[in-house]
Amino acid sequence: MTINTSASLDSARLALCNSAVNSVLKSGRQHAAALLRDDLFVNGYDSFSDEWYVKSTSSNKFSKWFYLPGPIRGTRCRYRFYIEDIKPSKEHPDDYQPLLPVAWSDGKWVPTDDINAVSKSDLKGLIKRFDNSSTNELKLNRVTAELADDRDSNNYLSDINVPDTEAITFDIIADKTDTRWIHFDDTMRLGRYYEQRASHNFFLIKDAELFYNNDTGKTNAAVKLDNKPMSHLPGWSEYSKMRNEAGLPMWYPGMWNNLVAITGAGRNLKKQNVISNTIDTLFFEDDNYNRFMPTGIFRQTVTFVGWFSSLNELQAFKTRAARDRGSIFTLTNSAPDGLLITNVNPETDYRMTLYTGNPLPEKLNASASFFGMDSLQEIEFSKDGVAVFNKGRPATSHAYRRGNYLELIIRSPEEGISKDRPFFIDSAILEQPEFITFHNNSKDAINLRSWRLGYKCGGLIFYSSPFGTSSYYSVKSAERVENPSPVIPPNSSLILTDDLPIFDRFSGANKNGIWGDNAGENVPAIQVSSWAPEFKIESIKSIKTYSQKSTANKKHPWETDWEIKIDGVNWSDKISNLKNEVVLFDADGKNEKFSPVPGVIVGQNEHSLIIRFAGSGKRFKINKDSILRFAGLSDIISEYYLLNSEGKIAALLHKPQKVKRKDKAIMFKRLFSGKLESEEINWRTVARQIGIQKSDYRLINNNTYESPIKKSEILDALRITISNDWYLCNSRFLKFSDAQSQPINNIRIIKDKVKIKRIEGSKIIFDGGSPGFPIGLPGIFASKLFIKNMVPLSIQSFSDSSCELLLPNNFAAMQTVNKAAVISPDGASGGIHIFGVPGDIIYQWTNLPKISSAVKLTLAGYGIRAPFFPKTTFERNVLTNRTLELSISIWDKDKIKYVSLISKRSFDSSGRIFLGKVPGKFLKSGQLRVKITTHNILTPGKSSLWLRGIYIHPFTEEKYININTVPNNKLIYVCGNKTNLAVILAKKLRAKKYFRTAGEMYRLIKKNKLSISGAEKFIIRSEIFRAEIEAEIINEETGKIISRKAGEKTINRSLFP
Repeated sequence: MTINTSASLDSARLALCNSAVNSVLKSGRQHAAALLRDDLFVNGYDSFSDEWYVKSTSSNKFSKWFYLPGPIRGTRCRYRFYIEDIKPSKEHPDDYQPLLPVAWSDGKWVPTDDINAVSKSDLKGLIKRFDNSSTNELKLNRVTAELADDRDSNNYLSDINVPDTEAITFDIIADKTDTRWIHFDDTMRLGRYYEQRASHNFFLIKDAELFYNNDTGKTNAAVKLDNKPMSHLPGWSEYSKMRNEAGLPMWYPGMWNNLVAITGAGRNLKKQNVISNTIDTLFFEDDNYNRFMPTGIFRQTVTFVGWFSSLNELQAFKTRAARDRGSIFTLTNSAPDGLLITNVNPETDYRMTLYTGNPLPEKLNASASFFGMDSLQEIEFSKDGVAVFNKGRPATSHAYRRGNYLELIIRSPEEGISKDRPFFIDSAILEQPEFITFHNNSKDAINLRSWRLGYKCGGLIFYSSPFGTSSYYSVKSAERVENPSPVIPPNSSLILTDDLPIFDRFSGANKNGIWGDNAGENVPAIQVSSWAPEFKIESIKSIKTYSQKSTANKKHPWETDWEIKIDGVNWSDKISNLKNEVVLFDADGKNEKFSPVPGVIVGQNEHSLIIRFAGSGKRFKINKDSILRFAGLSDIISEYYLLNSEGKIAALLHKPQKVKRKDKAIMFKRLFSGKLESEEINWRTVARQIGIQKSDYRLINNNTYESPIKKSEILDALRITISNDWYLCNSRFLKFSDAQSQPINNIRIIKDKVKIKRIEGSKIIFDGGSPGFPIGLPGIFASKLFIKNMVPLSIQSFSDSSCELLLPNNFAAMQTVNKAAVISPDGASGGIHIFGVPGDIIYQWTNLPKISSAVKLTLAGYGIRAPFFPKTTFERNVLTNRTLELSISIWDKDKIKYVSLISKRSFDSSGRIFLGKVPGKFLKSGQLRVKITTHNILTPGKSSLWLRGIYIHPFTEEKYININTVPNNKLIYVCGNKTNLAVILAKKLRAKKYFRTAGEMYRLIKKNKLSISGAEKFIIRSEIFRAEIEAEIINEETGKIISRKAGEKTINRSLFP
């Protein structure tokens, strides 16, 4: 409006003033904009104390007048303004202002975006743009990987060079347990000095007497022998000295039962059984006193038949192949012997596994014990000649009280042994359980069904069998649970081992070989059937043979060093670590024609190992199936991987190599710093350590962020700057399940949300019939069922109207009736599964906000071909990233056709495909129509595709309040009537200590241990302002208004250069 109050001025001068007032009004606008810009340089946030709030009087909202020279003599120009951000007024505190996709950085406004929506590469760009500390490429890659893995739920590393960024991490590695090869030393064998030999080995009878046996009603002879054999036997002096110093008896009671003795001479000669014995006396059912008494100066002799024997002394069995074994053996049923084992650590426990080195026609039951016959336990030898001593129970430390060694008492099977079927004992392995624990650093339980352990050894990559059933004690139901859908609970641990019974024998609360039957065994544990590295043998040759003296003082081959070459491996980088590793040679692989033979590594070359086995250099020959298998996880393993059911790496661990074994079991345990430290294993406290082991890492979100506060928390935890509130930008997410769909070319579309009608046994009956999944095995992304507030379950198969589940034995089926469930890779709903031949699917969303400006589109989902498990690092880097390719186009209403956005693009490691920036014309009608083209046959077991939705970004539907400008008397209303929250915020604001960033406000709320809920809408800055400007031309002398004009201007501060 223009006002003319001076009639005395001529029309020309008046026209000049009317024209000048427009320039004055423009100056006022420029001044207001300049104040807003300068304010950013001062403090970067908005508050009541900012310059543009200065008023002329308490009753006038406008600023003071600003004066300029007038257009003609005797006049002056002036303007004033009132600036307010478009914020809640005192009357309407719920009128919000949209937050624009920009942030103030380094003196200018720069574009930002929603960290939920952007692809991983764009996420890296945002961090680089707004975090000045992330200039180092290594740090930038690290924080990008951490943020990408925190916001996605695919449970695999977005960057394998940046481990420990996913929900599950390695916690304890126990692969350096004490494992030893025991080749029984013939000179340390009791039967060696009593058996009948070619050298006429015999003992002289020292004393004998007859007595009447009341139990049998017959006369018996009690006979005592000299303490040493009559003939010289190599090794006797050392052997007897060891036993005497340890206080061991000459014999153990009952040891001689049923042994055959040859006593007397001439017509008194008799071969008869020993019926019993004490520690120094033998008993015979014999009343002929002359058979045992001296004849003149000559004492009677006795020789024995029925002990184990050394093959190099055997007369009755002359097979050359048997002589080459370097084993002890027997041809007699129930033959006893005592074997000293000196290669032990007296301070630890072991499980013993015995090997015959020779296949058996059938299973045979022998018996054995340590230090005596009174605790003799039955041991079963399998057909491949392997037996676990004492059902896997460890030989505990008290067994060593008689010396720094074990004495194994063994008795051959009671039947099935003869000259044609000898029974061998090649050697034994003393071992301790190996195990690995994982920690779930998220708030959600994660199903590990079909996951695997992988590791690199000798330059090759190996994998365990898929994870199956877990066992644990359920505190809730107070019982042992077996769960075929193994789950690692939130912020908890899980144990992985190749032998759960032995782990329980060593570390369990009951130590009965059954994990989970005690409240102290509440950590889930999984046993994998295949664990140790296994190599195909290219060639084998003997290089050195070691001999041992027989009782006849002859040298015979006892052990041989063999050079075994393995194609495709390289051992040269870790030479020292392989020495003393225990291995098993299997001449025919898994064909079970030959038995596994244990040995120990004594050296290595670049492509071969030097291994010591029992027997001569003529013992082994190989064929195309021959393999070498380590007895457990090797010390040379440099990297461990945890792979999810898709074959993608969920966790990676670089294991320290320069750790001395010191003949003790060692485990690597994660420290608070994230590094691994070695420590000696205390088997009695291992389970307790695992139960309380908690990672110091922050909890992984494992999902997109539901609010700006959640974004702030993770950025702050990762030490990414939140000083400029760049993370507050949002997006609009369009679920595929909400869209209208039109499949073409026989493509099948299945929504991931189902409703359970009931569960019958292990079968789910769906409400409304079949959801449409292909009958049979589920695809990778349809293998898990998620029910709210329940652990995720594994799907075994689909039928017409149901699916078969793998349920834990304590599953509460009634709690699932009429409940909604989700069949998806990660439990998120709103997505779709796609099956069928290559083709097109059209999706259309309607009732969207009408958008006129350009926006970005990003597709969220997962696509993968059949899981692939590479054998080399090269294959892993190149072939494991084979994902499905999609082409996507958008409908152009003006051109009446689809316009291509991307062609044959794959999801990145964070489950995103950036579709590009599209003009507003594609969404101005409130609709979005896209066409998705698949290029692969999508069928369970081969390729799987699950689409979650499309992000429109940056796009802000939510509106925000500037906390610094909210009237104090309205604060409690804005806070959702949360008094404590309002008081904390008002206290700071009344003191004129305004918040500089939203992050600063969030930290204050958390410091006071209050819920963030109620503050989600609060921001600090305002970008859009309304400026009311008044401009006037006045008479300089009288002050009367010559010309006047008023106006408004909306100033978008985010558009400032």
